[in-house]
Amino acid sequence: DGSVGVKGMLPAVFDAAAYDFVYACGPTPMLRYVKGAIAEAVAAGSPVRGFLSLEEHMACGAGACLGCTVRTINGNRRCCVDGPVFDASEVIL
Repeated sequence: DGSVGVKGMLPAVFDAAAYDFVYACGPTPMLRYVKGAIAEAVAAGSPVRGFLSLEEHMACGAGACLGCTVRTINGNRRCCVDGPVFDASEVIL
């Protein structure tokens, strides 16, 4: 109901450098922001690592249909087989 915790938009309340690990799940625009914030913190010397849980359509759930393909720096991965959690530094959003 919003009565507990920090209130506000993510850029105003999230500081990736304040954490050792960041785990995020949500819509792609939010994950894109979190990934960027983690990259900025790492570039500034923070040891933070990030992991993103991606929301993709998984038709077969076995990797056969390739419907849940995710782009990474290591090539395409199947969200249903190789994920759904990926290292933020590897996934391309």
